[in-house]
Amino acid sequence: MSKGNRRVKSVSGTPVSSHGTEMDKIRSIEFPRAWQEACIWDPSLPPNPPKDIPEEAKRAITLLARKVLQLESEWS
Repeated sequence: MSKGNRRVKSVSGTPVSSHGTEMDKIRSIEFPRAWQEACIWDPSLPPNPPKDIPEEAKRAITLLARKVLQLESEWS
């Protein structure tokens, strides 16, 4: 069964929909927002991304930002 098809049990006192909504927000992050998040984690980065970043690097930055935000969400 893939991760997207897992069923979530409703646990008393834990709203199921709020986690899904948060995860949907995280999954929808695109490169510009991912760059902003990366700048928060590494203040030495310029506020605007360089124009010549390869698509592979943009994808990697976006995926890493999503993962960090997901972990922060789970840990809080």
